[in-house]
Amino acid sequence: MITAAVDDPPVALRFPRADAAVAAVAPDRSADIADWLAARCGFAASVVPGGGAPPAMTWWRREDGAAFGCGGGTALASALLARDCGGAFEAGGPGGASVARAVRDLGMALRDALVPGGGWAPGGEGPATVHAVTVGGVEDTLAIGIVAAPCRAAMQARETWGQGLNAALSRVVLPLRLVLHEDRVAMRTVRTLGVGDVLPIATAREVALRSGRHRVARGRVIDGETGRIEIVATGDYL
Repeated sequence: MITAAVDDPPVALRFPRADAAVAAVAPDRSADIADWLAARCGFAASVVPGGGAPPAMTWWRREDGAAFGCGGGTALASALLARDCGGAFEAGGPGGASVARAVRDLGMALRDALVPGGGWAPGGEGPATVHAVTVGGVEDTLAIGIVAAPCRAAMQARETWGQGLNAALSRVVLPLRLVLHEDRVAMRTVRTLGVGDVLPIATAREVALRSGRHRVARGRVIDGETGRIEIVATGDYL
């Protein structure tokens, strides 16, 4: 919480909840993945979340903050190619290029089914869950990562908080002081000062405006039209 002391009553600004301001990881989608695979392959599908390190992942991201990643699925894609096209297809062997394309297409189809909306571009990252997949007697490993977009309410909370902070800071009253001259004088001179004595000073044309110990701006001393000394700001230190 930040409290700003201004002329009006103090303004308290609370930070939005940290967990609401970041993208949330989507819940387990194993059942949805199994339903999609069953419809795609024509066989009952078993998808069980497991452990282990995920295989190499391909990630996509969207402007709203959502991200999707998919890895593995080589054996499944090979079996689908063999069924649909006939012949043998193996990664790194006969039809290897076709298997790679089928794996990519499988990931994109899963992405569009599980996180609809389109607008995807390569990139993104996030946590992934490794699944043990069995479809029509074919066993494979499939890693899926889904990061949901931040909720609209959280994004609005951050924007509102920033606007409130700027408004509060703009009303803060800062004491400013300007030092026209500083000098070191011997103690014997100070002790002998009397009425009418004159201490010559050399006023710097470039001076610093300070708030406390901090320099906040610099300026130039000029003779004002009303006969008073005035300061023209020439730069800032903030």
